[in-house]
Amino acid sequence: MPRTRKDPGKGYVIKDDDVKYAYITLPKNESFVFPDLFEKDEQEEDQDHRKALKEAKKGFENYIQKNKHRPNMPGWFTV
Repeated sequence: MPRTRKDPGKGYVIKDDDVKYAYITLPKNESFVFPDLFEKDEQEEDQDHRKALKEAKKGFENYIQKNKHRPNMPGWFTV
């Protein structure tokens, strides 16, 4: 049974996610091989998304460094 707890700020009840475990025993002459769930094209596409995300993070960090003397100023309010 999952654990329930109260949220410290709001006071409503939060239920943790259900977790299920399965233990399987195979005969000694058999072995399990994980199936390939993602094709190579999807993996390359995922790498492209990660690269774009890194570039966006780098741009945001540069923006923060440029405007570190102006905290809480919106981005559209720059000169």
